[in-house]
Amino acid sequence: MARACCVGAAPTPCHKCEQQPGGEWIWVFQCATGWLCCNGECVQGDCCDASDCTSCQDCTDHNCVKKSGEECGEDSDCGDCKKCNEDCECECGVTITSLAADVEAACVGSNVTFTVVTDPANECECVTWSGGGEGCQRTYSWGSPGSQTVTATSSCDSNSYASDEVTIVKVDKLQYLDPETGYTDITGTLYVRVGTSVTFKAIPNPSGASWPSNQPVWFGSSGASGTGSTTSVTFNTLSSSTSDYKKVEVACDCADPPTAQVTANVIVTKDVDIEILNIDCSDPANAKVNCRTIGGVASLVVCSAPGTSDYKANVSGDFYFVFNQANVTDTHEISIQTDDDLIIPDATDECTAVREHVVTPTAMETLTAYFITEGVGVRLYSHELYEVYDKYEYSVSYSGEPRRTSHSTSLMDIKKLTDSISSWQEQHKYNFTSWQLMSSGSGMHLPEYAVKAIETVEWAEASGLTGYADCTNLIWDTGNGYVPATPIVNSEVDRSMN
Repeated sequence: MARACCVGAAPTPCHKCEQQPGGEWIWVFQCATGWLCCNGECVQGDCCDASDCTSCQDCTDHNCVKKSGEECGEDSDCGDCKKCNEDCECECGVTITSLAADVEAACVGSNVTFTVVTDPANECECVTWSGGGEGCQRTYSWGSPGSQTVTATSSCDSNSYASDEVTIVKVDKLQYLDPETGYTDITGTLYVRVGTSVTFKAIPNPSGASWPSNQPVWFGSSGASGTGSTTSVTFNTLSSSTSDYKKVEVACDCADPPTAQVTANVIVTKDVDIEILNIDCSDPANAKVNCRTIGGVASLVVCSAPGTSDYKANVSGDFYFVFNQANVTDTHEISIQTDDDLIIPDATDECTAVREHVVTPTAMETLTAYFITEGVGVRLYSHELYEVYDKYEYSVSYSGEPRRTSHSTSLMDIKKLTDSISSWQEQHKYNFTSWQLMSSGSGMHLPEYAVKAIETVEWAEASGLTGYADCTNLIWDTGNGYVPATPIVNSEVDRSMN
């Protein structure tokens, strides 16, 4: 019977073609477990030659052994943070000897580059950075101000790292140089007289931080320019309106053009003067002090009058403020004063308000009373009136109601010792009011005088102010009855109060 063959060539010289119990013919490896087939022979060991070993090993007696005098055969022979190089030598770990940023301070949004130095030099593949990334350089930027710390760590020596800090800066606010008080925060619109030179200062955030080189940058419609913490601007162009700002802008920004972080709005104005024009007392509780600015805009005017302090902002042309005329009790000053930024000298004006308490001389008329009863007949009486009022006057022109009435007294010499007048009725009015009944009064008068009085508080115009008293009834006591005077002739008496 013919012998069957295995399919294909033998995988190694150590394979033989054998029939299996099922009748199939296959190649069977003849070497024992753990043995190699080397040059057709079965041998015990790891290798047939050096090609079966690592680059740092030789094949000796069919075993892989380190080359004579070498430290390692692979990285695992060198321990942590070391590796086996091409010469089968264990390299030492990579340490970071220094880390430095290219600047100490930078603007918000600017690039900052950090560089490390390694030992051995330029072992950059072992350097990793906070925030991710590797290599000997790393560039960062930050969008908000503050202190930022960057750390580089050696991945080839976990105990080796270095850190550096950089300050990220932006403009926090603007100040201007007040000649008297020093640098002053700008909190609103700044008013500057044309031709004035003003020094501005940028304040950093974080507070006290140093500015980066050539920062901040100044610009704006005012003509501001340059770099650094301060700049000076001369304002030679008048603002055309109260919204025509000559802007001073500043930014810690490397962009071209920069984007303003803080802006000062400046109104450039002429020399400003102010004056009090007149007083309108038409509504005494809200007497109006009419004023005006001359030559420009006043950012703030401080207004003072008895019982009143008022403030007017951004004033141009005519303006007014009010006070209660009743608060004038003696001699007072009414004043206005600009309180612009100290770049513009303050302008002032004032007037005097005076209250005079007036008791008029007595006005007298002879009253004729007819009593139709035996033994009486015609009687003549001295009928008198005086007024008490307050007179308000100002050192500027004024109008309205600068007079305030207070007390009216009527006198009648009814000859108490000889006449039997049992009753006397008197009424009073001013030229602008209705009649009111007077009551019995008192005071320092001759014994034969009877007194009637009334308290009436009214504000009045100065022109034509007059008080009137009118005797409307006199009654004679006959002892047997009462007889009224009929008629009473010349019953009125009037007293001018100008």
